[in-house]
Amino acid sequence: MSLDGRYDKKYKKYGFLEYYASAKGIAERARELAENTPEYEGPLREADINIQDVFNAYKLEDPVAEHILADAVRYWGISIGNLISIFNPSKIILGGSVFGPGTQFKHRIYEEAAKWAQPVSMQEVTLVLSELGNQSGLVGACRLALIACEELKE
Repeated sequence: MSLDGRYDKKYKKYGFLEYYASAKGIAERARELAENTPEYEGPLREADINIQDVFNAYKLEDPVAEHILADAVRYWGISIGNLISIFNPSKIILGGSVFGPGTQFKHRIYEEAAKWAQPVSMQEVTLVLSELGNQSGLVGACRLALIACEELKE
């Protein structure tokens, strides 16, 4: 999903939204920003950081983590607002590896989505956290595999 009309070759690896708001994208952007900020002396300069490292740095009020996660919250909110406007769902479920520790941003994501979504649709939707936590993608993939197996039997 793109939320900006300008294309940049850096989106080729993940896509726009994934670049700014996926676990890998957030970790990579945090490391890049840390490396490109000469005065930065925090923990995100390491070559092999992951999303959990960024959330841990955020807890310590790390400026790089705060900046990167503020961008992620904004893009999660805008993308959710767009989905609400297009599909008019009654519920949006947040899950995956980002929304274990990302649950702390649920209220901010909702506020951001409300800026962008069709107002009536926004009043009808709830944002909830997946009960499956960071296993939601795995469970969904397993379900699709089971469905495919059932179709092969027919």
